[in-house]
Amino acid sequence: MGAFGIGERGVGCALAPRVGCMSELVLIANAGDGTVSALRLHRDGPEGTRLESLATSPVGQGVGTFAIDTERDLVYAGVKGDPPAIVTLRLDRESGALTEISRRAVDASLAYIALGRGGAVVLGASYGGGFGSTWLVDGGSPSGAGELGEAVARGLAMDPRILLLDEPLGALDALTRGTLQEEIARIWAASHKTVLLITNDVDEAILLADRVIPLTTGPGATLGAPVP
Repeated sequence: MGAFGIGERGVGCALAPRVGCMSELVLIANAGDGTVSALRLHRDGPEGTRLESLATSPVGQGVGTFAIDTERDLVYAGVKGDPPAIVTLRLDRESGALTEISRRAVDASLAYIALGRGGAVVLGASYGGGFGSTWLVDGGSPSGAGELGEAVARGLAMDPRILLLDEPLGALDALTRGTLQEEIARIWAASHKTVLLITNDVDEAILLADRVIPLTTGPGATLGAPVP
């Protein structure tokens, strides 16, 4: 993942290295005109270390914070705009150009954006709005996963070995429950984490799990034999 820092005049800078290359891309966010400039940092060349200007791409009003997924060549940038948003852009490493993929509105402009779980989660903080939030990445873009998705995203951001979901849908009506069952399946497919789901709904267990372990009956209930 790319590192990020903010300069004194609202300018953000990050390196986008790639293993095995003798050069790196430097991205600079210019809050004043809402653009991001890309430069190539050459090391160990005959001329020594030097910067080569590549491209300047329009992103959005007040852009100043961003995070780079170097494995997928994606940039997540926070813009003030109307409304404020997280803009997802694809980075062309040859030309340095940024192409917008999606734009997700947020409640207030973000002062900090970072990535977690190998790019599966976007984390953001708004000092003016007084909140921090998390979004699961779906198809390269932060998704609107709702309260359940945000809760799971916060858990994934801590990079647990096992994610425990204890009756997460127990109090919901059938229609909402069915929708969020699909959301849980999508979250699992995106994160590939081991998920321990506790449920009293047999149909839900069969739908979501690749292994079902029932409890035995009685006060001294224990784990029974797995259901194939």
